[in-house]
Amino acid sequence: MNMGDGENEGNAVQLERQLSSAANLLNATLGNSFDSRSVSNRNVIDHILYALIKAPVIYPFRVVSTLIQFGYEPVEPTRHFSLIVRRYFYYYPGFIGYTRHIINERGWRALYRGVGAAILEEVMVEVASDFIRPIAITAANTLPLSEIPGSNEETPDNLDNINTTRATLVRATRGFFILSLSKCFVEIVTRPFHVIATRALAQHVGEETLYSGVFRALRQIYNDEGIRGLYVGLTPALLYHVLNSFLYEILIVTIEETAKLIPMAILRAGFVIIKVPIASYITKSYTYPFRLVSNVMSVNSTKLVAASLGPTYTSWKDCWRSLKTSGNLFRGNVMLLPRFIHNHPMNQL
Repeated sequence: MNMGDGENEGNAVQLERQLSSAANLLNATLGNSFDSRSVSNRNVIDHILYALIKAPVIYPFRVVSTLIQFGYEPVEPTRHFSLIVRRYFYYYPGFIGYTRHIINERGWRALYRGVGAAILEEVMVEVASDFIRPIAITAANTLPLSEIPGSNEETPDNLDNINTTRATLVRATRGFFILSLSKCFVEIVTRPFHVIATRALAQHVGEETLYSGVFRALRQIYNDEGIRGLYVGLTPALLYHVLNSFLYEILIVTIEETAKLIPMAILRAGFVIIKVPIASYITKSYTYPFRLVSNVMSVNSTKLVAASLGPTYTSWKDCWRSLKTSGNLFRGNVMLLPRFIHNHPMNQL
């Protein structure tokens, strides 16, 4: 190897390390806050400030998405011409059209109805996740993961493959344990605030004030439904987190192992950078029905007008079956663009 080749290799390694550092930053910012790969050094004050900034920014998206989940469609569908099929189809408006209607009808403040409960929920999520994450990592380190087999026959020819497979399985199992344990703990701790925020948001449909104010809503739910009312929809939410964590770890490990097969350092680092947003998007899309059912059950059997947009469900399984039968199991998953109406009579091919 000549001096030029050594210098190029050194530059490639340095570039890969820099891009890997950028990937870690992206993982901590946009990725999974419970992921053991990301490092959080924020204190309680930082968590509160982060929640105060994050919650109001994303809240209009949450308002539109949740109202669509309830089946609230205040805007009549419009026709759009398809160049592929060469015919008209009916679509509900996307986020911009939905938001424009809310602002025109009730003002921009309507987009922030119930934002106080959402901010408190976000603060609790940040604090609880910061509390449980080191505990989950410590618990994962005590698991007997060294007993995971890599192969039935350990011969000198396949020993490297055995060690690589075992290390991959251990990393994936450890990551799944940390993610699922952390997310489920945070969900249980913050579920009452999520129910309050969801019901406060649902009041947009009927202009009620029953759940306005966090402490008033807590008292109202407890008096009407007891402690179970604060945890309604918890089961599908926990299933959402467990399945989400499982798929997330599989995708992350798969992308990491695929990146090792790429000879170019910059392409390997590129795979590392994009692994978090890709894995997060795919897992959230596939496990979305559980989150939908959880939110719908949060307002089920209440006196809110939003609850009357659908039938009264006896359980979350009944809700799942009903939404699946009507073709609405992914309702609200995509909202940025105009939304195709699958059950519209004019949209049948």
